[in-house]
Amino acid sequence: MIRQPRRIDLVQGDTGPAAQVSLTDPDRADAPIDLSAAGTTVRFVVKTAPRGGETSTIVATITCSKLTGYVQADESITTEAPFNVPGRGGMVQIDAWPTVLTNVVGSYIGWIEIAFESGLLLTLKRPVPVVVLPK
Repeated sequence: MIRQPRRIDLVQGDTGPAAQVSLTDPDRADAPIDLSAAGTTVRFVVKTAPRGGETSTIVATITCSKLTGYVQADESITTEAPFNVPGRGGMVQIDAWPTVLTNVVGSYIGWIEIAFESGLLLTLKRPVPVVVLPK
């Protein structure tokens, strides 16, 4: 599960704002996914939205920064131990949007990929619409 806006709206040419994402495991009562291992990386992959039989193309792969904290059921964020370690509470941030994405007005689809230190690759199934609006 990803706790975040249902859609990410950007303005043409902008490289911000950053977007924070909280990753939880629905198979473990929405416990946070522990991303704290040094070799674990998280990426947000964005591709063109499919239209009328066209093939989608990946336009950006953005590395996410690990954050301290955990989003609690009431939507507040705690940074008390053990969530004072970056990534331990499943929180990451998409720091900057590449201009290769934001230069073109349109609709895109994004998703989270986690590469765990163990070698396991996990692609989260919930796509996130990304819309680049005209200036």
